[in-house]
Amino acid sequence: MQYSGMTDPFRTTETGGRAINYYGAGVSTGIPVSYCDGIIQRVGGQAYSTYLSDFNARKAVASPIKIEITGSYNSSAKTGVANIHISNTSGSTVSGTMQCILTETKIAYAWGAGTSAPQDSIFGAARDLIPDQNGDAVSINAGGSIDKTRDFTIAPTWKPGDCCLVVFVQGSNKEIYQAAKVHVTQIGIAESTIKYPVMLKNEPNPFKDKVTISYNIPVTSKTSLEVYDITGKLVKTIVNKVETIGHKEALWDGKDIKGKKMPSGLYFVKLACLPARQVSGKTELTSKVMLLR
Repeated sequence: MQYSGMTDPFRTTETGGRAINYYGAGVSTGIPVSYCDGIIQRVGGQAYSTYLSDFNARKAVASPIKIEITGSYNSSAKTGVANIHISNTSGSTVSGTMQCILTETKIAYAWGAGTSAPQDSIFGAARDLIPDQNGDAVSINAGGSIDKTRDFTIAPTWKPGDCCLVVFVQGSNKEIYQAAKVHVTQIGIAESTIKYPVMLKNEPNPFKDKVTISYNIPVTSKTSLEVYDITGKLVKTIVNKVETIGHKEALWDGKDIKGKKMPSGLYFVKLACLPARQVSGKTELTSKVMLLR
């Protein structure tokens, strides 16, 4: 989480209280304070490489618990119920606090003026802490599990397709043991009920002349399939159209948009699906493919 100054337009009583009372963040100074997994603190803006290093360090730490979120969402009333199942896979009791947060992303808002990278939107803003900033004390026996239920409401000005529920369990030392996230509009869709869950695969890999890119479209979506080189430059757009539900295949012949053969190396295939009826948020998958000339 990141807490800016007292002028933060997205600050709520709950997020402000958690910043001050729980983390003791010096919010009155207006200096951003961030915490990776609750325990790695960074004061002030940092280079991306710093945050990435923090993330990778925590990613390597095994978690003692698993979190699953199911439930239902009523698009007309903009209300829903989240069923949270937390299981302890370790050999000892895990205790801490469970937090449930409703977030919204892609909020139009200009910030960072005067810096080298001004922005026009906010990602992952905490809209509501459910039920409040204190969360819910939990204790899970070794090999056991618990279940919690949370009701939520999407405010009229929020976009449901850009809202997510985030659940995490945090220890007494503020370490976040595990977290899970689900798009609000997908909360009632169990993975097992989707005939074509999102998938992206390249065969053969490595390849010499051409590679078959296989992917699934779970619902009718505006679909794009693109190839990027290792520097992040777009090499070729293979698919850019509305596609219906089902299994799809496309070919890449190892050439760029002008028909020029690309050199040997690592490339990235990016699949993006935006449901045509905006029933859920945008889904993106990226896979690697090696071209050998």
